[in-house]
Amino acid sequence: MNDPVSIASALEQPAAPLQFPFADPPAPGTAVEAAPGVFWLRMPLPYALDHINLWLLRDGDGWTIVDCGLNTDATRALWEQLFGSLLADAPVRRVIVTHYHPDHFGLAGWLTRRFDVELWMTEGEFLTAHAVCAEVAGYGVKGPAALFVRHGLDEERWPPGNRHAHSGSRASYDSRPPHRGRGHWKGTNGAHASYAKSLVPGKLPVSGIGTRLA
Repeated sequence: MNDPVSIASALEQPAAPLQFPFADPPAPGTAVEAAPGVFWLRMPLPYALDHINLWLLRDGDGWTIVDCGLNTDATRALWEQLFGSLLADAPVRRVIVTHYHPDHFGLAGWLTRRFDVELWMTEGEFLTAHAVCAEVAGYGVKGPAALFVRHGLDEERWPPGNRHAHSGSRASYDSRPPHRGRGHWKGTNGAHASYAKSLVPGKLPVSGIGTRLA
């Protein structure tokens, strides 16, 4: 049995500072090769958490996109820059969405239609996205928006839609199954690129919101 005193003592120790392998994040409309065949890019968000990290994976003779960015003109313009540069050398093979949140799922339809490829999501996240869009079963934005308004949020500050993947299903890139975790959201999915010994999470593993792996 764990000793509560020992646990409390350990929690009082200062946490080791985060270490970042890159001094600077990718510039808008560009990507950084974080590991062999694994490219890191960022898209803007119009609120305090002002960006989302997205990923591009070398997929045989093509590419896999992991997460999509918010459905805005600014995000589409940055994708267009990537289509004309890094992604110009090979076709996109699939789009993986790790979870239903709009900064991850927002441009999924636009990307899959553009390249005529399948969308890979866990079944729960796919259905949740549809429930949110349809405002059913307690999901959606109207209820939370009304709650925020009751707590003082004014309208000027409001922030501006396949395949069901599951643990054990296999994507052809590297023949590795998606990894499913919990933490940031209950059905968060991730992609594994074994050629780079890398796990691409749906949310970076930072304190409080990162995906937990067991």
